[in-house]
Amino acid sequence: MSRQDDRDHAVELQRSRDAEKAADFGQGRVEPRDILLWCLSGVTALALYVTPSKTPSWAFLGPLCMAVLAVRPAMHLRWVTRARSKKERGVRSITAVLAVILLVTLYGWLVWTLQYRYALHLPELPA
Repeated sequence: MSRQDDRDHAVELQRSRDAEKAADFGQGRVEPRDILLWCLSGVTALALYVTPSKTPSWAFLGPLCMAVLAVRPAMHLRWVTRARSKKERGVRSITAVLAVILLVTLYGWLVWTLQYRYALHLPELPA
């Protein structure tokens, strides 16, 4: 093996390392866009909690917006992006989305105050 072959091998090795770094760039790092979406989902949760009169449409659209805003960051969690295979990544993605949907549904159920309307009979009505 000559010196030129050694240099060529070193150059190819460096190129492959650079390609691996470029492919791994951004994985495992939280993007500012994801942080913004988590925060907007939290603001929606606070708005839904603080609103005094919750109409059925507001009680449906609020959690729906929360879920839509939280799905993308959940798909980019480190746990999801660092899966070993595509199949595992798919399973983890589905698990993350289902967890977001479950949590938002539970929150929506908690926040939506049910109004009980009692039927009064004629003798019970105030005079």
